[in-house]
Amino acid sequence: GKVGIGEIEGGSGRGRACACVGMSRGKVGMEHAVMAAAQAMERVVDEQLASMEDVGDDDLKRIRMERVRTMKKKKEDEKKWREREHGVVQDLPDEKAFFDALKGEERFVCHFYRENRPCKVLDMHLQKLASKHMETKFARIDAEKSPFLTQRLNIWMLPTLAVVLDEKATDYVVGLDAFGGGLEFPTEALEDRLLSSQALLDSAPPPTAPPAHASDPDGPSTRAVRTGRALVAVGSDDESSDFSS
Repeated sequence: GKVGIGEIEGGSGRGRACACVGMSRGKVGMEHAVMAAAQAMERVVDEQLASMEDVGDDDLKRIRMERVRTMKKKKEDEKKWREREHGVVQDLPDEKAFFDALKGEERFVCHFYRENRPCKVLDMHLQKLASKHMETKFARIDAEKSPFLTQRLNIWMLPTLAVVLDEKATDYVVGLDAFGGGLEFPTEALEDRLLSSQALLDSAPPPTAPPAHASDPDGPSTRAVRTGRALVAVGSDDESSDFSS
């Protein structure tokens, strides 16, 4: 039968002792993992510094401290991003979930899809990018179940990716024409396209010339890429505002 909370809390002393031991071991294991990660970061920095020439001891100490600080910040950011459901492509059941998902996000990419092969191909590439680029939140929403968004964004072809930066729609990738129009293309092609939209972060130098975008708020465009328009939440009276409240 069902076990009530009172029954669980009122278990035997032996059971409570086992639970405490289990929690203690888990805490020790977590501390060991954090310590091991910190030691690994320091080893990487030490190896990098050892390869440098003509650098004084004071400079080495300063550089080492800066690099360790940077690596710790990266680990902290990754923890924060995982708590915000980064690292996966989040399924959004409705339009309210869309606005909830993008709230407070610096970089947000949403796939407007339907059940067809091109959308499934794009999903496959997005899953790979989501696990690689923790700095960006990825999501997908059924276009047929989100009429307000599809009308407001003028989404006329599926798949379409909406790029949202700081809660404002800034760019769109429409269809697969940007990748040759076929179903077979490397994930790097989509990655490069999203890098050009600043939807992803990369340590490599930016491209010398940004890609050309076409904007056509009144109807379909023959271009595969177009710039975006601002959105408001469902029911808002401000037609010119962005996502922020």
